[in-house]
Amino acid sequence: MLFQVAITRLEESWETLDAVSNILPPMIVLSAAKKYTTGKPAFVGEAAIEIKLTDALTRELLFAGVDRRVGGKTLSKPDSWDDVNAIMLHWSQKARFSLCQFREESDCVPPEDK
Repeated sequence: MLFQVAITRLEESWETLDAVSNILPPMIVLSAAKKYTTGKPAFVGEAAIEIKLTDALTRELLFAGVDRRVGGKTLSKPDSWDDVNAIMLHWSQKARFSLCQFREESDCVPPEDK
């Protein structure tokens, strides 16, 4: 199999403003308005990826996909890339699970939803 992966967007969170926007009413309204209009709350991290899987010999397309994920609102994050790290972990777990199912194994571990 031939994997082609492109990370098309990485955006770190603003951990201080993310925490404040969970406490102060005007910031809560701002974050909710941004989520309504853009699909992403204010000050959280984001990542997007494109994946293409082909047969290495025949070049037949086996799978193609696009995914975009945004981080969650929280009062504290260890660092500004915490949302992106969690998203990357989810994608790697999902890839492992999908390949395990493709091989028709019985002990496949599904990814943790966050």
